[in-house]
Amino acid sequence: MKIKILMPPLLIVVTIIMLIWFIYPAYTNGTDGFKEERAKLADGQSKLDTIKTKASNIDLLYSQLQTDKDNHDVILSYLPEEAKEEDIINSLSSVAGNTGVVPMTISVSKSTVAVDPTSPAAVVPDTTGNPAGSSSASLMEADASCSVTGNYDQIKSFLDAAYRLERFDKVVSLDIKKSADASGKSTGALEADVVLAFDFLKKSPTAANVDDPVFSSSSFNMKIAQDIKNRNNVGMPILNVDQSGRGNPFSL
Repeated sequence: MKIKILMPPLLIVVTIIMLIWFIYPAYTNGTDGFKEERAKLADGQSKLDTIKTKASNIDLLYSQLQTDKDNHDVILSYLPEEAKEEDIINSLSSVAGNTGVVPMTISVSKSTVAVDPTSPAAVVPDTTGNPAGSSSASLMEADASCSVTGNYDQIKSFLDAAYRLERFDKVVSLDIKKSADASGKSTGALEADVVLAFDFLKKSPTAANVDDPVFSSSSFNMKIAQDIKNRNNVGMPILNVDQSGRGNPFSL
């Protein structure tokens, strides 16, 4: 009788012991229990779904590049993958001829890295709507040195036209002085020495990683192409070089 009374509590105790020593460790042990394996499986499935989504995005991005070739070409023209030194010289020569200045020298120096690749500025904004793109591609710049002669308005027109070139460029330095002949006598013209930096985005030698932010979107934001086109309608920044109100600060 006493044994029958004690059996249920003993069974409960044995069951609890088995749960503690055998079943619970099999369910979760912090490394390879059922609970951990199920979490790993869910994580793996999530990663697989992400890869499938990005693979689909890659196909859609490629298709967009093929169908929207005009905007694609605008962007590659504005920020090409190579320095294209000959194109830079030809463009500046054409600008000089159209604005009336006389080009004395035009040269392009060796390309250099535009920014420190370890700095935040080295992360190139992408066209997918993401805050920033991959830093695997190197932003480079080629410095073009120009020496031209002309009157004040012609030099202003030259700088304005250079600013509006369908290529990303910026003025690094500018020096304007009165032109003089061999005897030191003023010729009545001005000499301008300007250095322009033409940026280009060197193509990465390695394939893009699947974790590249560009693959997180299914389409490119081609608004940047329209912004480049509209750049021709943007005036040059106003420089207050003279407070006396004269149009030409070099005039007497």
